[in-house]
Amino acid sequence: MLKCGGAIQSVEFDDDENLVRVGVRGSGEMRVFASEKPMSYKIDGVGVEFSYEDKMVTVQVPWPNSSRSSLARRLLLDPAIHEEFTRLKNLVEEKEKELKEKQDTISALSFTPQSKMGKMLMAKCRTLQEENEEIGNLASEGKMHELAMQLALQKSQNAELRSQFEGLHKHMEGLTNDVERSNEMALILQEKLEEKDQEIERLKNVAQQKSVIEEEKTDSAPIQKVRDEEMIDGETNN
Repeated sequence: MLKCGGAIQSVEFDDDENLVRVGVRGSGEMRVFASEKPMSYKIDGVGVEFSYEDKMVTVQVPWPNSSRSSLARRLLLDPAIHEEFTRLKNLVEEKEKELKEKQDTISALSFTPQSKMGKMLMAKCRTLQEENEEIGNLASEGKMHELAMQLALQKSQNAELRSQFEGLHKHMEGLTNDVERSNEMALILQEKLEEKDQEIERLKNVAQQKSVIEEEKTDSAPIQKVRDEEMIDGETNN
């Protein structure tokens, strides 16, 4: 039985030989339960081959085609394998990102109008410019037509508003004339009312004077009668 400490470097399937190769990088410790490093070993009756290089141990295990998916699943479900797989995956993504950045930097530094990339970009720019001009012309024509329709509609609305305003202005002039006539009529009626008040006051004074005269006549009538009677009696006695 072989035991080694280290990290799994690779898991490969060989379709031609129906083999699974697992590469293990040692961490400074390698122990084998045999007098020598085995070159072959049997596990459950299946022959397993080992190869050694520096601190790398490669194990070749023959597996039938039907067992590959289950083997891969078991390997990926193993925590150590999953952790190592995740680390390698992140490392690859990081390196790909760095490579992309370097390539972009190189492309930017090497860009010139005479270069192949420059010519392609210039041709693309010209094509886009022509398309933009065409779209601009179409948009301008459509915009002008739309503006013309809006202008015609605005003119129609303005004419209608002007007509309504003129009608309202005439109506207001008529109301103003009516108000002026009403004010004149009110002044005339007020003058007549004042005249009537004066006439009423005059008639009241006349009536009051007549009443006083009548009262005086009523009060003086008995006295005059007595005087008349006295005069008659005096003449009779004589």
